[in-house]
Amino acid sequence: MLQALNTGHDGSMTTVHANSAADALRRIETLALMADVALPHRAVREQAASALDVVVHLDRSRDGKRRVVTVAEVVRVAGEVGVRELYGLRDGTACLAAPPSDALAARFAGAV
Repeated sequence: MLQALNTGHDGSMTTVHANSAADALRRIETLALMADVALPHRAVREQAASALDVVVHLDRSRDGKRRVVTVAEVVRVAGEVGVRELYGLRDGTACLAAPPSDALAARFAGAV
């Protein structure tokens, strides 16, 4: 999956089961390492950071409906890879946590 996402084609999407946006990033790294690709953890993390721009986390509520609870930007900070929440659902109310970075905004400018 990481190889396919890093081929240079814009607009790829995939699904991973995780408990949060940050967990999704770690889960993708773990799955790649479990595939026994013989790459160091750092290289897998860099591939994931290069492949992913945004993580959308859905949750199923008690009434059975799925809702977007987090939209997070994949960021690099001090040589590490993580997520920065852009949008979150708190107690049923949508909250804009932060505006997208200039790099993310530029990447998607005119895409809609």
